[in-house]
Amino acid sequence: MRDPWQSFLVFLQNPSQPIYPQVSTQVKWRHILGYFFKVKLAGTFLILFFLILGELAGLYDPIEAHSYDFEESLIQVFILYVALGPIIEEGIFRYFLGKYRSHSFFPILYYVSSCVFGAIHLFNFKLGPSHTFFMPLISLPFIFAGLVYGFIRITYGFWYAVGMHMMYNLILILMDILTDWIDQLVKSM
Repeated sequence: MRDPWQSFLVFLQNPSQPIYPQVSTQVKWRHILGYFFKVKLAGTFLILFFLILGELAGLYDPIEAHSYDFEESLIQVFILYVALGPIIEEGIFRYFLGKYRSHSFFPILYYVSSCVFGAIHLFNFKLGPSHTFFMPLISLPFIFAGLVYGFIRITYGFWYAVGMHMMYNLILILMDILTDWIDQLVKSM
């Protein structure tokens, strides 16, 4: 496998000409894990770093995410955010990409679907007037996610993109649970 970043960047330059790896399912999942850790997580954390810097510099009010109600049902949270959410979102934003990958307008479709995916995720946050000018920046981690999931969808297939999306959401949920647990632990001291 070529370096994950290099493969991803080559694809971004010309999404109409993906290189399809002719490898087993097991090797494809190893590739997906490589892309997940080397591209998806690294890129997302880099973007989040700059978002935090903007917040610390006072460019906008702190960005607050809508919280999950873990008290109600952890199983419901996992079903909704880790299982169903990625299947539904990948179905809406990327399933159709496979049908149009040979058309001349495919690159536009690929980039627009990623931007809409990013914009939709702005609803995950409680945003105020100070965030208006910075909404493109705030949606950047999700646009980046859309680009990565679209790359995986076209290069490896729909269910591989769903799997990567599920892995990412699982990590976010587990981090949320861990921070809630640490907060409760600190408050009880």
